[in-house]
Amino acid sequence: MQLTLEGDANGQQTVDLSSLQDGTGTDDQTAAEVAIEDAGGIIEATDVEGALQENRTAIDLNTAKETNVTTDLSLGTVTETTVDVNSSDGTNATITAATNSAAGVMTAAQVTKLEGIESGAEANLTMVTENFEANATPDYAFTLANSANTSQGCVVSVNGAVLPSTSYTLATGSITINNTKVPLYQYDQIVITYSY
Repeated sequence: MQLTLEGDANGQQTVDLSSLQDGTGTDDQTAAEVAIEDAGGIIEATDVEGALQENRTAIDLNTAKETNVTTDLSLGTVTETTVDVNSSDGTNATITAATNSAAGVMTAAQVTKLEGIESGAEANLTMVTENFEANATPDYAFTLANSANTSQGCVVSVNGAVLPSTSYTLATGSITINNTKVPLYQYDQIVITYSY
């Protein structure tokens, strides 16, 4: 390449720019040599200007995706234990039945049970004491006259001595004394107090 400078008495001069051609020099504008953030992971251009334009387009697309959209929700299928919620432009969801440990929808059975409870009802229990006498060859299981409320527990004594709770098992309709911990003999008196 030849250059002529005005006011220069040297006349026309030759300048060698071959080291800057064909990407072999320092002014090749290769995109990989410029630190830019690839917002969309789609930059394919190898020149800086093209890469910057692609990056700008990716940023614009991502910004457009972040705008709020209107979603209409509606009830879908309703069963005795679940409710479906439908989304106009998203993923539908199913709400399952409530449990003792997790929130949810009230089931048909739960509603029926609640409707059967009178207004102002209270959980009233009756306490009763029953007496048994051990046989000559005792059976360690005794049948109760009422359905015991096992959550309330009971008090058991043999010949006036109260037994620890580990010495017997209370079931709804019976109580069983552990014969390895409490030996029973003929005429022993067993007294059981429980709630029903």
